[in-house]
Amino acid sequence: MPGHRPLQFFLALSLLSPVLVGSLSSQELTPRPLRPEGSREASDVVSRQILTPPLHGTTMLRFSPDGRHLLLQDASGLFVVSREPFRVVFYADAPDAYLARFSNDSQTVSLLTHQLILATWHLPEGNRLSKRELLLPAGCLDAQLAPGAEWLACFTPELTFDLYRTSDLARVFSQRINHGPPENAIVPIRLHSESAFAAPFGFAVSNNLTPLANRGLFHIPAAFSPDGNFLLLTYDHNSYRVDLPSFNKTNLPGSLRKRDANMFVVQPENRALLADAKEPSSYSIVSLVSGDVLSQMTLPADNFSLATNPRYAFGARADSNGVSLFDLDHHHSIDVPANLGADVYGDTLALYTPEGALQFYRLGEPQPFRRGRLPLNGLPRLYAAVVDPSLSTLAIAVRGSGAVFDLTNGNRLASLAGFTGTILSSPQTAFLLHSAHRVASASVAPWTAANSASLGAKWTASKMADLFPGGNSFIEYSFHDESGGNIPVMSFRNEISFELRGLDPASGRELWKRAYTRDSPVPYNDPQGGRLVLAWKANSESARNAAKKLSGVRDAYKNQKLKDQDSFFEVLDSLTGTPIGGVLVQFGGGPSSFDSAFSCGDALFLIKDQYRVTVYQLQEGKLLARLRGQHPAASVAGELFTLDEGGGKLGLYDLRTGARIAERRFSDGIAYAHFSSTGDRLFVLTDHQEAIVLDVKKMVEASANSATENR
Repeated sequence: MPGHRPLQFFLALSLLSPVLVGSLSSQELTPRPLRPEGSREASDVVSRQILTPPLHGTTMLRFSPDGRHLLLQDASGLFVVSREPFRVVFYADAPDAYLARFSNDSQTVSLLTHQLILATWHLPEGNRLSKRELLLPAGCLDAQLAPGAEWLACFTPELTFDLYRTSDLARVFSQRINHGPPENAIVPIRLHSESAFAAPFGFAVSNNLTPLANRGLFHIPAAFSPDGNFLLLTYDHNSYRVDLPSFNKTNLPGSLRKRDANMFVVQPENRALLADAKEPSSYSIVSLVSGDVLSQMTLPADNFSLATNPRYAFGARADSNGVSLFDLDHHHSIDVPANLGADVYGDTLALYTPEGALQFYRLGEPQPFRRGRLPLNGLPRLYAAVVDPSLSTLAIAVRGSGAVFDLTNGNRLASLAGFTGTILSSPQTAFLLHSAHRVASASVAPWTAANSASLGAKWTASKMADLFPGGNSFIEYSFHDESGGNIPVMSFRNEISFELRGLDPASGRELWKRAYTRDSPVPYNDPQGGRLVLAWKANSESARNAAKKLSGVRDAYKNQKLKDQDSFFEVLDSLTGTPIGGVLVQFGGGPSSFDSAFSCGDALFLIKDQYRVTVYQLQEGKLLARLRGQHPAASVAGELFTLDEGGGKLGLYDLRTGARIAERRFSDGIAYAHFSSTGDRLFVLTDHQEAIVLDVKKMVEASANSATENR
């Protein structure tokens, strides 16, 4: 048995609560059509419904400094709205970008993507002035625009804080925050980000933090003043003030020196709102000049941000939607309606409702004095989406919000806090997964159509473990320590030992268990199917042993010369943990280099670089097809699979051969697709939340007729 040693300190860096982000390889930051016009009903449409009310995710609202404009930003894009008269100035399609900022003179608004593309628009017309890219090959662990958008901060994988002037993207200040990992360090890289589709989970290893860049997993160790004229920076266990643009650095007084950066919310007049590290709901307002405590209060929230009127602060909790409002002068909460985001300018409260309405209130008055509705933008990246086998119920979640819909009429059955996975056991029953957050355990809560308001946790995962949806069971991932503990350990081969358990959705009862203490594979869960895929280094002893048990791949190991980048994919039944088949794959960069892997019937689907789809025959390991697209949906009963080929085009393929059968074009982008249990119906959810059920046979016939007419 190989020896083990504890993981180094850098594990803590990668165990931060994940913020799920998407890859933006071709971010255009340009307006795109909001709700497309409905198309003429085609012969293959069985039903077409609009999800009502549509699902909206957590939204950031911000008044411009002069109060004339508002920006509304969610995980899909950015609206800029004129307040008088009420109108949309422009919309930019910008998934998972950093927070946008107005300039201090309210003449421009700027936005930074995770790919460090900086775009600026002029107001009031909304014309784009510039689009530039900050060329940093290693990226940023976190980045943000300062209030006023004159400065851009980057927390680098080398653990330095770099400040850039946005006018010319020149670096003007740099400070090492901590010493990065040494050359022989072991840095666990969290593979998982919440997704409605098959994805890897667990950890890979690296000797640096670069693989964690541009993923939104870190918080920059700085806090800017509301006007962007100075920042508070924490390093070497002390906090400092850096004035801008002089970059003069001074110590903070007294006890403030020992505060962590994420404890600060900077207020005007050289004050800061600080959280007590030992009492999470206890806050103080402290002078940044003297260090004196000016006032203390209890604020029940996990984190805070200041409103445009700095007298008020917004608090957010991980287990609920929207924000709560607090008066910092009088130390009390202010009741606000249910919301997905809000801001205060003067005595005006702007609030974005879960139904997608923008409402304006006078503080202290119960009714809005003005309301408007914004066009529906595209769905943000899906955290969870499952439709039941009869295609009658849809459970869906995005960042901060979730819902269950009746697909027979499009009506919402339940409005829920955001969840990260779900299993629909029937059209009336679902089990909703809430992943672990900080020290809390992952938990599963039941939903029923008869009692949709009751969503208390039914059961929780083991301590220090996380759960992932596996189609018909939940997969629990935990670190494996043979001494009986639950701390992460590493083999001499620099592989993390872990344990997988299949758990019953209703009760959490263990269905099967497997421990991996050497040659650890990369697991891939599939929220849409009933299988688990393990990816091994093909030349490892464990991969060879797994292959020996599968008659279809034994000869592949005898007849092929294996290389370090080759992988062996083993397919398991996620309900029983028993092996089903396997494929030797001789391309790619090893087991963790694939974006997705899942199996259906006698096929294994592999996805690299988001759009490169490779399909193998599972039992014989034969290559069936190399295609371009994303989010395949497959049916054993129908012996078919679909592929979102972009631009609203859906390709239909033979699951046995990989041959193309038909295509179907939509007037909107495709967010999600799923076959019925019999394979003769196909459910498609569009970007703008149209729920369409298609007759597959008629879809094939219509495609053939269209091809004939176009000859």
